[in-house]
Amino acid sequence: MIKDAPAFDVYPERWLVGVAALSDKEQLAYLRLLCHQWLAGDAGLVNDLAALKRLAGKGVTQNLLEKFPVNDD
Repeated sequence: MIKDAPAFDVYPERWLVGVAALSDKEQLAYLRLLCHQWLAGDAGLVNDLAALKRLAGKGVTQNLLEKFPVNDD
């Protein structure tokens, strides 16, 4: 990965399969969190539900959060 890359790749087939079980609100929240995760780089997303909801909007659900597993680091 290029450290200062201005974008990330989206593969339509992978996206559609990956979000098939998510509502429209969840899909938008997922995209927003992916963007914030990309911008955060190695720091990743915070493990704080209230902060994630502020970043992503109304679509943050347990179903969506399963796409962002919490790591030890």
